Formats: sequence, structure tokens, C-alpha cells
Amino acid sequence: MKLSYCVFGCLLAGLAGGAAAEPLAYHGESTTFGGNDILRNDVTRMIAVSEAAQGCREIQRIDAQVERVTRPENRWLAQETWRVQACGKTHRYDVLLREDERGETDFSVGFRPE
Repeated sequence: MKLSYCVFGCLLAGLAGGAAAEPLAYHGESTTFGGNDILRNDVTRMIAVSEAAQGCREIQRIDAQVERVTRPENRWLAQETWRVQACGKTHRYDVLLREDERGETDFSVGFRPE
């Protein structure tokens, strides 16, 4: 199945603006949860950009699930599924997190129609 990756996030970041009526609820497990939540928030912003491009600016809930964690080439690689409830619909996103040579994390977010 073809994925539509959000590589245009910086250009569309303004679309995701606006205050949410209620705080966003996170559930499940993700390698991005915990700590200072910077990575979790970065991934969420990319998802918000995708949702805004579809006409929705209000995410209510995210249910995350770790699908697989591996360590190829001595660097961590995590594959996750985030199910996002927004504007009365549930959308699925594939989240890929990769450790780089400096120990930092690069990620990509792909919208997957169901």
C-alpha cells in the first residue's frame, strides 16, 4: 500500500495552528512517550499538519502502538502505528524513528488510508 509522507511539514506548519478546545490525550505505548516529550510533540506536529491539510485542525486523541524495535547497523530503529482521532474520524499514521550517527532521532510520518 502506498504511503503519503509528510515531507512538507515546515511549509504547512501554519495550517496546524490554533488552540485546541481540550488538551490532547495520548494513550498506548510509544518510544516517544516520557522524558521531556520533545520528540512526541514533534511527531504530533507533523500529524497535525497532515490533518490540517485534510481540513481538520482539532486532534482529540492519539493511540500509539510500537510495532517493532530493531537495531540494524548498531542504530535503533522503531516502527510505530499512531491512530489519531480528529474531527470525528480516526486516521492511521505509520511513524518511523531512526537513530542517527550522533545518537539523535530522525523520524518520518506517513498517513495510511484505511
